[in-house]
Amino acid sequence: LNGGAEDSRTWLELGGLRMDAGDFVAARREFQRSADSARKRLDVEPGNTRLKLDLAQALHALGRQAEAESILRETVKSAPNSTNWLALAQFLDARAWEMVTDTMNWRGRRGYGELARAAVRREATSETADRAVRLLDEAINAAREAAKLDETSARAQFRVGVTRASKDCFEAVRRRISGRETSQPLDTMIFSRAALAPFEEAAALDPR
Repeated sequence: LNGGAEDSRTWLELGGLRMDAGDFVAARREFQRSADSARKRLDVEPGNTRLKLDLAQALHALGRQAEAESILRETVKSAPNSTNWLALAQFLDARAWEMVTDTMNWRGRRGYGELARAAVRREATSETADRAVRLLDEAINAAREAAKLDETSARAQFRVGVTRASKDCFEAVRRRISGRETSQPLDTMIFSRAALAPFEEAAALDPR
């Protein structure tokens, strides 16, 4: 930490470590520091999109999802590159599951099996589920846009696969809630044939 443009990212990583350790009070403190650092640097570098992404992630972690979404959409509009589309895709995917589970899913840290079980327990309304589906569809389109802008990006292809699998998992959850599907184990809902092709492409682009 040196007062430079990288500080916001460092505070973000510290917040993530605190969150993983279960120290949510300390995590919130680090995320607030990240947001404050990013805003301060943006006064000096208003066109720095990486700082905007850091700010959006910090705000998401602080539960200020509407602000985070607004920043991400503005960033994609002003600088429509692969990295920014990927950030939007990741956020929309995570946000959709937050809506139907009422559970924080910062950076998509929660597994889809856990999210599926939480969604079934909560039984979100049809209106909430429809809003979540729209966000998941947008997440898929954002990931595809990232892959189109950078055809050599394994991260973009991977995100296409993740968002496709996420959407299929959620649709399976909706069938479970409605009583149309009772036999498929929740733990297998995360597997999707639709996700296989982009995952294979990602592996071909980056075998590691």
